Amino acid sequence: MNDIKYKAPNIFLGHGSPMNVVEENVFNDNMKKLGTKLDLKNIKAIVCISAHYQTDGVNIDGQLNPKTIHDFYGFPDVLYTMEYKAPGAPEIAKEVSELLSEFKPKITTNWGLDHGAWNVLWHLIPAANVPVV
Repeated sequence: MNDIKYKAPNIFLGHGSPMNVVEENVFNDNMKKLGTKLDLKNIKAIVCISAHYQTDGVNIDGQLNPKTIHDFYGFPDVLYTMEYKAPGAPEIAKEVSELLSEFKPKITTNWGLDHGAWNVLWHLIPAANVPVV
């Protein structure tokens, strides 16, 4: 893995409560501010690592149109109707798979963007116009 093709900024963002999507608070304000500082025209894709999907091994979502996963319960109905329609990036999923080849990753199409991903991206990139893997 010494010949990595891309060098990009890395950001660790915890999602907090799913309610952050609908509430007005400091968390959301900061996500919106951070989003305005991102140079979206130069971002090819976002690789999001989520702890909300248990697998046997490493799985990489390679869908062209990942669905919005509502993997929580007991929240207001409005949260279950929200959709974050960012495109996927199968070609980036393949590249990530190659970079992680020592872990024998599988490219899958059976998950999508769970609330650990779309809950943060909702305010960070509200237009949902950057591909997400």
